[in-house]
Amino acid sequence: MENGWEKSWRTLILSGKLAIMKKKNGLKALDKQKQELY
Repeated sequence: MENGWEKSWRTLILSGKLAIMKKKNGLKALDKQKQELY
């Protein structure tokens, strides 16, 4: 039980970190687009 819970918890943390990284990369891409427009 504990091992399965630890595994799913780690997966959640990793997926959360990936989502945050994707958001940051997405914001950077948006900033580049804005700079190109102006």
